[in-house]
Amino acid sequence: MIRVGLKSLSFLISFLFLLSSCDFSSELHQDILFAQKSARDKNYSESIALYEEILKKNPPLAIREKIYFRLGELYSLYAGNPRKGIKYFEELRKETEDPGWLVKVEERIGDIRFTQLKDYVGAIENYEKLVGFSPKLEKNDFYEFRLASSFLESRKFERAIDTFSKINQNQHHEYNSDSVYYIGLCYFQKNDFERTLKIWGDFVTKGKSKERIVEVKFLMGTIYETQEKYDLAYEFYYSILGDYPNPEVVKDRIKSLHLRRLQRKR
Repeated sequence: MIRVGLKSLSFLISFLFLLSSCDFSSELHQDILFAQKSARDKNYSESIALYEEILKKNPPLAIREKIYFRLGELYSLYAGNPRKGIKYFEELRKETEDPGWLVKVEERIGDIRFTQLKDYVGAIENYEKLVGFSPKLEKNDFYEFRLASSFLESRKFERAIDTFSKINQNQHHEYNSDSVYYIGLCYFQKNDFERTLKIWGDFVTKGKSKERIVEVKFLMGTIYETQEKYDLAYEFYYSILGDYPNPEVVKDRIKSLHLRRLQRKR
């Protein structure tokens, strides 16, 4: 009896030691699993609360990095609070020295500012950092395009023109074919219509996007109509009659121009 009891006690001690040595049984890992499950179940507020409680326990840096990023995603994509999402991405930026995390942080903050907050001035800061990475990042063409678009949206027209022109000079750039359209759009928004017409005239003959060409022709027709060059305006409107997304608008313009041309001839 005594021998059997000693063996049982020895087995129990060994079993308990084995359990205590398993990482997955730790409280921290259990908390992370619960937070992940809540997110999978779309209980985003619960998942956020669990992750924030984990952070209060000051886990190791490698875990904090992942939680900061996850909280940034949860707040910006699912909780409708992009500014709080940025706060956690910025916390990750402060603590990490990992280049991979730093790139992801600038990508996410830049995208939130550009697409959700329409904070184009803020987005410029993020995309300038991404474009400035050395060696160039795999998505550098996209970052340059977003940088140029942020300049345009924030009405920094000269910087937008410079950046789109740089894209246009690189024949291998992913956004090369669209760059002429955007350069023309910069001049259009500057009310420099003569230069706009010159640039977009080239785009109409060389552009690859039919949708863009139709849009450009409509805007060129608008410019000519404003300049009272009714014959040219009529020509551009008529050329897109079957392609413009809102054909009634084009028909009304053509009808109005036809009447003006008749009045002018009397």
